[in-house]
Amino acid sequence: MAKAVAEVLRLAVMFVMAAILLQIPIFSGLLRLSGFHDACQHCRGSSSAASPSHEQLQVDPESGGNGSIRAIPQSRKLQPVGRAQYPFILFSVYRYALNTFFVIGETSLVVRAFEHDKPVYDCEWSPMLANGTVSDSRTLTQAHMIYVKFDENGMGYGPALVNCTFNESIGSDGLGGVLRLHVARGPYRGDKFTVEDVLHEGARTPASAARKVSTYAFCGPPMYGTIKARWIQHWLAYHVFLWKADVHFYFYNIGGFKTAEDYQVVEPYVKAGLLTLIEIESTAIEDFPAWYKHQLVFINDCIHRTRTAGHSWSFFNDFDELLYFSPPHTVESLIRDHPQAAWMTFANMPASSGHCAVREESRWPLERLMWHNKVPECMKAERDPWMCTGSQGRRKYMVNPSKVFSSGVHRISIPEEGGVDLNGSVARVIHFHGVLSSGSNVCGIPVNMSHSKQVDDLTNRYDFDQSLSDAVSCHDTDFVLLSNTIYQVVLAED
Repeated sequence: MAKAVAEVLRLAVMFVMAAILLQIPIFSGLLRLSGFHDACQHCRGSSSAASPSHEQLQVDPESGGNGSIRAIPQSRKLQPVGRAQYPFILFSVYRYALNTFFVIGETSLVVRAFEHDKPVYDCEWSPMLANGTVSDSRTLTQAHMIYVKFDENGMGYGPALVNCTFNESIGSDGLGGVLRLHVARGPYRGDKFTVEDVLHEGARTPASAARKVSTYAFCGPPMYGTIKARWIQHWLAYHVFLWKADVHFYFYNIGGFKTAEDYQVVEPYVKAGLLTLIEIESTAIEDFPAWYKHQLVFINDCIHRTRTAGHSWSFFNDFDELLYFSPPHTVESLIRDHPQAAWMTFANMPASSGHCAVREESRWPLERLMWHNKVPECMKAERDPWMCTGSQGRRKYMVNPSKVFSSGVHRISIPEEGGVDLNGSVARVIHFHGVLSSGSNVCGIPVNMSHSKQVDDLTNRYDFDQSLSDAVSCHDTDFVLLSNTIYQVVLAED
């Protein structure tokens, strides 16, 4: 029986193959059984006749149910339903001049794909009265949207600025007010909504001369997930020493600092007036997918925040990167050498966070991390790695916030010109990649400096460089004095 079935299947396969080769219409019977045979007769005209290009076949409702079809003209249109993404997301507002504000936020990358489609189209100001209520008077001006360029992977949303420049001074009495944005829900402005931010000018205007403002500011990346607070403590101590305490740190916390122990690490710096911890509500972070937990928004917020606060230079690098200037260069000397620069960029030097020299007397891992790559990072092999700029060199930077309006992670957006790309031999960030991750083991591979075989194996891959170690040595008198000064200020306030 099985042989008979197999023979029938073999013959069936041979018949089908022969039919295909000879182009025999073997399915005509099936079409007839389905009621389509008669309707398709008109499709079989002359072999040279072309099928209609603007017609489709549909069942004829007047066929009495016999299944015949007819050709009818297509008539279709795109009909939007609902809203896939928000056209604009507001984060912060800063005053730039008596008649100008900058709004920092995000736009849907779908919206910004169409250059003509600017979701924010009007700015409106209502002043605050002396009794603390908002006036009914309103001043209107056209909004100018600025889509910030960035090199990071696009997700749902990208950074954007809104320039609100009025024809007259706004809020010059210093009482503050409410800035409203008129945002279109779609391509037609008749369907709109309003978003607003209350400006308390006492906290937004440039710092008064009576209050000492540090020359430098550091703008941190978003702190989320698991943060190694002890590493942050070492990172802070190093950079306070680098800038001789003439610096203020701005950290954006999205749940990275969550325990009392975490906050204890930064508390001395907060009390000493060296650090501002900006708490970000984390509930909506995942609702608006953007690069690295909205890092680009925080970068642009910090540019305008530090300008408003009165800092002269703002630095941008990550917590696993330590800024280093090769002697005799210092941050002060570089500023003197480039007095007109709007920004300066630094090379990115990868380093090992696992290999540490054995030093019994050392309590700081930064004193023992001495193995760096031989050249800075560069994604283009044909370029000089010491001058590999932009996102290809994964560079970080410092900006003059009075001259720079927007930036990405590895490039300055506005203005793109007017800055200096420093040679990596002069200025660089030492990048201990992955040091903050929960699975990393900082100094997990002890290196005995007297063990020549182990040292030789390392030098085949890395360069031995103890310049960073020398800079952060806890046996440096200046470093110890500076650290003690910070804690003395805290103790005096307590």
